[in-house]
Amino acid sequence: MINSSSGSGIYLDSVQYSTIANNYLQANGIGIYLWNAAKDNILINNTALDNIWSGIRLSPDDSELASNNTLINNTMVNNKYNFEIYTGYENASMQNNIDTTNTVNGKPIYYLVNVSNVTLNSASNAGAIYCINCQNMSIKDQFLQNNSQSIALFNTNDSRFDSNILSNNAVGILLFNSDNNTGLNNIVVNNIIGIGIVKSTDNYLSNNVANSNIVGLDVHESTNTELNNNTANFNKDNGITLSSSIQNKVNGNIANHNGGGIKLFNCSNSLLNNNIANSNEYAGIDLGSSKDNILTDNIANSNKKYGFELAGSDNNTLRDNIGNSDMDHLPDDSPNRTSKNETKDQGIENKS
Repeated sequence: MINSSSGSGIYLDSVQYSTIANNYLQANGIGIYLWNAAKDNILINNTALDNIWSGIRLSPDDSELASNNTLINNTMVNNKYNFEIYTGYENASMQNNIDTTNTVNGKPIYYLVNVSNVTLNSASNAGAIYCINCQNMSIKDQFLQNNSQSIALFNTNDSRFDSNILSNNAVGILLFNSDNNTGLNNIVVNNIIGIGIVKSTDNYLSNNVANSNIVGLDVHESTNTELNNNTANFNKDNGITLSSSIQNKVNGNIANHNGGGIKLFNCSNSLLNNNIANSNEYAGIDLGSSKDNILTDNIANSNKKYGFELAGSDNNTLRDNIGNSDMDHLPDDSPNRTSKNETKDQGIENKS
């Protein structure tokens, strides 16, 4: 199947017990696309190259039906996102059988289900790594690119990902429903999202570099996330984004030269301390519809719009921050401002 640029070379919707074998799929939108509870299918000895989006894409729905597909000896080369499995549904089982005979750009896919105490280091030479329902995994010293997610932890706990380099992915590293994991010294560049944390608790990111993505670090619907000493510069949208999340700590990060520096939306009971957010296109530190957060000793200088922006946000405390921009902005309408947001010990530094 060649040159189906607006669609898929092979498309299965809610299909079960099929075998797709020995096909050559080039210059389509997606090479092979399994959608919506496609179950118990076998993909074997297929080649997908130069497709506009994915080489092989699996999209489970929000049920236990989207599982038990088997992939053997499939080759994905030079697709925008070689291998893609959609992880957006919380209840999708994702219990597929995908072994290391499947490759992306000549490197094996590690799709690990229900395993513990496994280390994948540079000797693994991985092309993509998925951990499904795993414990105590270690992923380090990998160079991964051109996947939907190059490292994906789904329902995976107590694991580490250290010193990996990830580029040109939709999401470099994704944690979904995964708790108590640690990520150190990773470099994520030229992705849509560098590192994403979704519906997860007690995760710790430190000393990572997330530059030149659309969003550097993105935390959504998560609790007790710690972001310490990370660098997120030159991202098109925000360097660091937290949304619908509570009790997070954002300490000592640098977010310069982004669309926006550090953005909290609908967040509460979080601490932002000693961060630097300079020279961003919008605001250095931006709180939208957020409450009961504490901002101390942050620096937000030379941002084009605002140093600190608190639109629709109540009961936040700002202490000993420096914001030297054209204007630091608290909303002028009194129901959203004044006595509800507290600035302490400001001198001339908390100009809002």
